[in-house]
Amino acid sequence: LNDALKEAVRQVYGVDVSVGDALDARLPDGAPPIRAMRRALAGESIDLDGSWQAGNAQRSAEVHLTPIRSGSLITGVAIFGRDTSRQRELEASLRRADRLATVGTLATGVAHEINNPLAYVTTNVDWLRDELPRLVRQCTVDHPEEYLKVLDETAEGVARVQRIVSDLRNFARDDVEGVECDVREVVASTVNLAMSRIRRSAALTVEHTRPYHAAAS
Repeated sequence: LNDALKEAVRQVYGVDVSVGDALDARLPDGAPPIRAMRRALAGESIDLDGSWQAGNAQRSAEVHLTPIRSGSLITGVAIFGRDTSRQRELEASLRRADRLATVGTLATGVAHEINNPLAYVTTNVDWLRDELPRLVRQCTVDHPEEYLKVLDETAEGVARVQRIVSDLRNFARDDVEGVECDVREVVASTVNLAMSRIRRSAALTVEHTRPYHAAAS
């Protein structure tokens, strides 16, 4: 092994090799092309596409192995490789972006479907809150304040659902380029959407020192 090859193995596979090392044993699982070397030495041309863990990084490559012939003898193996790690990262980013776009479209539709029945619930709860005092005066009811408390809690829950639906619709919008917004409202909206996850592992405190406006993008 010359120094250039050892450095290439270290950069690509994340391992240090020396003369006398059994490369099959030193390389990570899934790493081309050493495991195909014997097949190439037997006369087979091989195309490989592999991914493996190199230290803390995920690496991938496309490799072609072809035997080098001298007459009827195979004297070595030519290896041609292309590092596809960056390409795989970009492809994964595009897939994530596509999923996020799909989630945004779904969120808009779900928010619209929730809004319609939610409007009925809100209207009916408000009507009950207005009518309950009159009904209590006409009927003998024990602990009427408990009924008002239940309605207040219901109204609070409905208001929270409305905020979440509104935040979802705002999150999914794609027509806000250049629109001025209050960063405090954006932060509050984001926290509201993420609170179900946050409260399981952390206590979040948000402090606003002053109003701050910026152009949405």
